[in-house]
Amino acid sequence: MPDRDLAPTRIALLELGEERATAREGYALLDEKRMMLAARILALLGRHAGELGRWRSALAAADGALRAAYDRHGVRDLELEPRGEAGTLPAPGEERLL
Repeated sequence: MPDRDLAPTRIALLELGEERATAREGYALLDEKRMMLAARILALLGRHAGELGRWRSALAAADGALRAAYDRHGVRDLELEPRGEAGTLPAPGEERLL
């Protein structure tokens, strides 16, 4: 704190002690928030891994169904068939981390 002109008094010492205590409390609060954020990120990563696994399974099933349809009907018949209804997509949304 070289930018301050502090008189070496007991009041100045008490004020610096209060500032130090406040800084320590702030650090502890930020550390707690950091840990909460890290836990939430890990939970979201786990959820993402599960969703990715389900997506890969659905992709493999769709690939198998397309290959079976191609083997059964050939490419020309598949081109002429009307497209089926697409599955419902999840609604985009925001998720709060903390």
